[in-house]
Amino acid sequence: MTLVAAGCGVDSASIGSRRSRPEAQVHPGARNDALVAAAAKYELPVELLMVVAYRQGRFEKADAPPPVTLDVPVPVDGEERNDEHGGAERFGMFYLSPEQVTEGAQRTGLSEEAIRTEHGANAMAAAALIAGASTRFGQDSDFDTLAPARAGLTLFQGLQESPVAADLSVKELVAQLRTGFDVTTGDGERLELIGFGEVTGEQSQALGVGQYPPTQWIPSPNYSSRDGYPVRFVVIHDMEGTQSSAISVFQQSSRQSSAHYLLRASDGHIVQMVQEAQNAWHCGNGWYNRNSIGIEHEGFAGRPGGGGYYTETQYQASAQLVAAITLRYGIPVDRGHIFGHGNVPSSGSGGICSDAQANAAQCGGSAHHWDPGPYWNWGHFLDLVAAARNQPVGPPPPPPVAPSCGALASGASLAPGQALTSCNGAATLVHQGDGNVVLYDNNSHRAIWHTQTYGRATSSFVMQGDGNLVLYGSGALWSSGTFGNGGAIAVVQDDGNFVIYGAGNRALWATDTQVQAPPPPPPPPPAPKACGGLGAGASLGRGEQVSSCNGRFVLAHQGDGNVVLYDNGRALWTTRTDGRATSSLVMQGDGNLVLYNGGAALWASRTDGHGGATLAVQDDGNLVIYQGGRALWATMTQR
Repeated sequence: MTLVAAGCGVDSASIGSRRSRPEAQVHPGARNDALVAAAAKYELPVELLMVVAYRQGRFEKADAPPPVTLDVPVPVDGEERNDEHGGAERFGMFYLSPEQVTEGAQRTGLSEEAIRTEHGANAMAAAALIAGASTRFGQDSDFDTLAPARAGLTLFQGLQESPVAADLSVKELVAQLRTGFDVTTGDGERLELIGFGEVTGEQSQALGVGQYPPTQWIPSPNYSSRDGYPVRFVVIHDMEGTQSSAISVFQQSSRQSSAHYLLRASDGHIVQMVQEAQNAWHCGNGWYNRNSIGIEHEGFAGRPGGGGYYTETQYQASAQLVAAITLRYGIPVDRGHIFGHGNVPSSGSGGICSDAQANAAQCGGSAHHWDPGPYWNWGHFLDLVAAARNQPVGPPPPPPVAPSCGALASGASLAPGQALTSCNGAATLVHQGDGNVVLYDNNSHRAIWHTQTYGRATSSFVMQGDGNLVLYGSGALWSSGTFGNGGAIAVVQDDGNFVIYGAGNRALWATDTQVQAPPPPPPPPPAPKACGGLGAGASLGRGEQVSSCNGRFVLAHQGDGNVVLYDNGRALWTTRTDGRATSSLVMQGDGNLVLYNGGAALWASRTDGHGGATLAVQDDGNLVIYQGGRALWATMTQR
C-alpha cells in the first residue's frame, strides 16, 4: 500500500502523467487511523477500504430512520407492503448489516457493540469480511479490475445472487479509484484519495427536447399490470445507498419491491428495471403505484446533499429523464405531479402530503418512508426539468389576483355548513355537514365535483399559505397537492370550474368542470316496484336481496360482504368483495351505485352526476342503471 503523510506534496515526477495506482493521503483522525490499521492487519490496500467506505456512505455513520409521528392505519396485505427498499438497519461507516456485525465479531474477536459504534472495530470487521474471499493485490494493474478482491466485495455487498449488479458495483469502485475524492466528514475529519487516471465509459450527449437519455435494461421480476390506469405522476426516491445494491434488491422476487428507473450519482448512468407500461412496486400505496413512474436516485434522505450523492450530474440526468416522461404522458411540471416518496399518502387515493408531513415520516406509503428528504433541491430540479422541456424559467411572476367574490384567499377556510358561490351565482362550493366538499351546478341543481369524503368527520377546508388546498378532519383527508406555491388562491368561477391559481395567475389545479343551461326535464323514471331493483336513494342491507319481477334472477348482498347476481342459484356477476366487512349497497341520489363499509366506499359503478338514476334487476338477467330510460351502466349478463 502507498501511505502519504498529511501535508506532503505530490511527487513532481507524477505531475502531468498517469499514475499507475491510486494513492491514499493519510490525515489525522479516527477514521484514517482505523482504515490504515484494518488494511495492515488483513493485508488489503488501504485505498480499497477507503473507496468501499466512500461509496457506502461518504465515511459517515449509518443513520437511524426518522421517528414515525402520525398514528395511521397501515395495510398489511398485498401490494401495500411493497415498500422495502432502503429500509435495512446498518452500522458504522461501512454500513454493516446486523448479520455482518455478528460475522465480523466472530472473525475478529471484537464485540458486536464495538463494531456497531467504533470506527476502528467497524473497519476491522469490514476488512475481515472482504479479505475472507479475496487474494493479495500483487501489482498495480490489479486496481484496473479489482480482480483479487472481486469475490470478497461481491459477498460483502450481498450481490452474489445478482452477477449484473456485482459487475456494476466493481465498475463503480474502479471509476471512483480513478477519479479519487477529497471529503470532510460532518465532525471535521478529512479523507483523501488521489485517483490514477481518467474514467472510461459513457460520454454525455446533447439530447433533443423530449428525448429519453440512454438506459441500461436490467429487468426486475417485481411488477404487475397497471389495470388500465394512466401515468399521471412521477415519484422521486432515494436508495439509501448505491445503484448496484438497489439493483440487487429489486432483482429478488422475495423483496416484492422495484422501480422503473435507477440513477447513479457519479455519471448519471440510468438503469431501467420495469417497463413504463407496467406497474412497479415503489410507493407502498397500490393506487399511486398504478398511476405513477418511480425513479430511484443514489443518496441518503437524512444527510445534507444526500450524503454527497445529490450531485449536479445526477440532477441533470434525472431532469432529462423526467422531462421525457412528462412530455410523453402530458404530465404538468409542478409539485402536484412530480413529488417525493414521502409525499405519497399512507394508503388510498387521496391527495398527496405536504413536505412537512413527508419529512416527519407521516406519509410515504405504508412503511412511512420520507425520501428523498429535506435536502433534495426541488426548486432547482423542477427548473432543470422545465429547461429540458424547452421551457425557460423567467423572473418570478406576480401573485395571483383574487376576484371580488367566489374566492378562497390564502389562509382562508370553509367550515362545515359554509359555502362559496361564483360571482354570477351559477356554481356553489359547499363544505357539507356529511364531510363531503361538493361543487354544485346551480342551473341544473346537480353535483359536478366532490372530494369523495362522504361520511367522514371534517373540521375545515383550508387554502393554506403554502399553496395546498386541504380538507382536514382528524388529519388531512384530501388535498390538491399544490404545496410549494405560497400565496395561491382558489376560485369558484362563473363557468363552473373550481381553480387554484398561483403566481402570475397560473392555474395549478382545477376540477375541469362547467355549468350548463338547465336541460329539458328527462322522462320520469319508472315507479319503484316491489320487485325489479332499487329506486334513487334506496339501499340493500347486508343479508337482503331483490329479485327480478319474473323471480328468476336475484341480486343478493351476502353475509360474506359480496354482492352477487344469481340465475336460479348460479352466479352471473359479483362485486368481488367477499371477506370484506360491508354495510349497505346504496343507489345514491347522485346516480352512483356504491357498496359501503360504514362511510368507506368499497365498490362503485362510477355513474355519479346522474341524479335520479335507478337500478333494475331485469327479467332477462341484466343488471342495469337507468336515468330517464337511458342505460348508464350494465353487467351485460342478459340470458
